[in-house]
Amino acid sequence: MAKRTSPTAIRGNLFDVLGLEDAPELQARVDLAVALTREARRLGTAEGITQRQVAERIGLHPTDLSKLMNGSVDEFSQERIERALNQLGCAVEITVRRADHLHRPTTTVDYSDLLEPV
Repeated sequence: MAKRTSPTAIRGNLFDVLGLEDAPELQARVDLAVALTREARRLGTAEGITQRQVAERIGLHPTDLSKLMNGSVDEFSQERIERALNQLGCAVEITVRRADHLHRPTTTVDYSDLLEPV
């Protein structure tokens, strides 16, 4: 019988671990898409509207919203996802600080406020 191996936990940016050149930007877009997904679902539940209606409200084609909600961010700029979040009533804040030995140059997204029930 083959020995089972457990998955390795990855801390930090998966795209960086994979060695992708644009890892920080990819991670930021994915994090923004997660925030958009959470807020779109919250809105749909709170107002009893469909994903199509959410898409129309924020000016996205329903297929585009579906792609974002499924983590497919290749076709979307960070700015476009930020605009969609703004249309949902979310403020997107970008913090700039000098990188040091504790903080590598990167872009991070904190959507913890969206985890709390409204």
